[in-house]
Amino acid sequence: NKVADAIPDYKKAAKYYKQFVDRFPNNANSFDMTFFLGDIYLLSLKNEGDGDENLQLAAQYYQKVIDLYQNKNLPKGVKEKDAAVFVKDAAFGVVQAYNELVKKNSPESILVLMAERTGTFKTDEKLKLGEGDANNQPVERDDKMLDFEEGFVRASDQWATLYPKDDVTPTIDYVAAEVYKSHDWFAEAVPRYESIITNAPKHEYASFAGASLLECNYRLKNWTEVEKWARVLLKNKNYAVITKDALQGNVVFAINEQARELQEAGNVNDGAKQLLRLVEEFPKNEKASGALFNAASLYNGDEQVKKAIEVFERVVKEYPGSEEAPKALYVMGQTFNVRADFERAASYWERLGTKDYRDYENSDEAVFDAGVLYRQLGKFDKSIEVSESFIDIYGKTDDKENAELARKLRLELAYIEIDRKEQGK
Repeated sequence: NKVADAIPDYKKAAKYYKQFVDRFPNNANSFDMTFFLGDIYLLSLKNEGDGDENLQLAAQYYQKVIDLYQNKNLPKGVKEKDAAVFVKDAAFGVVQAYNELVKKNSPESILVLMAERTGTFKTDEKLKLGEGDANNQPVERDDKMLDFEEGFVRASDQWATLYPKDDVTPTIDYVAAEVYKSHDWFAEAVPRYESIITNAPKHEYASFAGASLLECNYRLKNWTEVEKWARVLLKNKNYAVITKDALQGNVVFAINEQARELQEAGNVNDGAKQLLRLVEEFPKNEKASGALFNAASLYNGDEQVKKAIEVFERVVKEYPGSEEAPKALYVMGQTFNVRADFERAASYWERLGTKDYRDYENSDEAVFDAGVLYRQLGKFDKSIEVSESFIDIYGKTDDKENAELARKLRLELAYIEIDRKEQGK
């Protein structure tokens, strides 16, 4: 085996390079030799002994090359332009050395699992975001990373800082971010995903970074950031992992959560504005009718009745087939009833007896009460009309309570008719 036969020579070379570097650190050749020491330990001696020591030596010598360059402490005679070539290879070498150390010592690391699963660093998991899923569970950060993972992410960050526009940087950023995310260190993962999307929006990993970035912000409950980056991905038309509809759904969900947090903080107006913003931008989204109803409810709870009624009316007009439409009619009736505007209360409640809304859970109660209110107001024609409607709709059901009410109401109609005639005299 030619490689095995060469091992003694590599060991001798490493020994002599080290002696030279230690004795003549300011000699121009020591800079090159420092780099070569890194290469020898990483590429030729990594499997000698337990391997860990040589890989750590590789990272150490590569890092020394970088530090000499960054600290402007190059040996006399070494041109900065020439040194820069070694520095780039050294920075990548540090990443490779820690990658090997993680693989040898922490096989359960996400870094290893990703490589085994796909042959690359790309995850094959599809992102699922939404209410009630794992992305909304409390964040429980691991106390520390696995062996050598910290060195790997530190080396990765160094590379990304030195070479933010390099073709390989998005891959390195992505792997480092996934390592952080695997330990629930979401805040640390976020800027690395952002870097990929910002600096390399067309890269093959940008879509995966976008998905993971949204997931991290979900877990951190950073709803403004979820909205922001979902919009960025929409603008970039990056739909490889998350579809356009799903990204829009993320925007909607994030706006809704922002409204909820504002409401919980007692900021009713801004909470309602967020919900109305959602409806204006996504009127056909499945959450739109609920958002409009909730905005109206916020105004109503804050005694801003005029605004509340305007928005409730929009629910009925713009989303007549939604489950919120009959709720809006019922609440508007309640709102005017408690304010002693009985005629308006009855006008909303009676509409719950129409074909579209009679299946609403409180429709029977509302229609019955509307008939009562009209009688109290002396509007006997309307009272008879609404009462007969109640009898026709709810008197023929299996609901015993409503059947009994209908029976009593039939008897009561005779007295209402008498009241009507008396009124006409």
